[in-house]
Amino acid sequence: MFQSFNNRIIIEGFVWGALTAVFELLAQIPALALLCGVFAPLPLAIVVKRRDLKTGALAFLVACLFFYFISHAGLPDLIMTLQIGLLGLLLGVLLKNNVSTGQSITFFILSAAALTLISFSIISWNTKINMFVLSQESRQSMEQILRSYVNTGTPEGSLSQANIKTVKEIVNLASELLPANLVITSMITSFITYVLSFRVLRKLGSSVPAWLPFIRWQFPWYLVWSLITGLVMILAGDYFSWPIVSLIGRNVFLIAGFIYFLDG
Repeated sequence: MFQSFNNRIIIEGFVWGALTAVFELLAQIPALALLCGVFAPLPLAIVVKRRDLKTGALAFLVACLFFYFISHAGLPDLIMTLQIGLLGLLLGVLLKNNVSTGQSITFFILSAAALTLISFSIISWNTKINMFVLSQESRQSMEQILRSYVNTGTPEGSLSQANIKTVKEIVNLASELLPANLVITSMITSFITYVLSFRVLRKLGSSVPAWLPFIRWQFPWYLVWSLITGLVMILAGDYFSWPIVSLIGRNVFLIAGFIYFLDG
């Protein structure tokens, strides 16, 4: 009987690991990347919640092996797979230990943001390509779209120098704030993953912590220091001609502003 139970756990780990690998493989399709990024951590979270962390680790190992042998992915793709796996295991541990909704969702979202920055930093170091700025192809595509939009309704079909300058400034701003946008995107997708995990686990008959009503959500007061820090870095960077400090400050300020926007 004990042997049968162990076999069942191993089989379940393989099944959930294979499902995770499917989501990760589908995420290689650009049109499905964001959607699959939301669903990919769910299988690992579910197996950790329903079984234990060892079974989840087995499923994670299976997912990595399946993903590598099927796609022959390079290091950047494997790093993103590792990020998804760690998020899934973390979510499962939080749900397994019945951590309160407020604490678990805050820790999970912040972990997702931190892992995003770490993953892209490692990829940038490994490939010698800065992942925190727009590529030349992306800049050209964005400029072309903005030119078409600004040019709409212009009889002569050409842009003035002022409009060309505006387009370039918008593209430069988008490139400078790309790190903040990556973090914000990871925060949104991880929140959706967290909500979906509740719905799926309830459908499977597992117990989950009570959901805190949105009206009672409140961020700690000291979060205001993130806004102040970002603003100080912007002002100091502009005053002392420290472009890197000013750039970091803009990204910090945007992320903090987004959080306060959610808080109302």
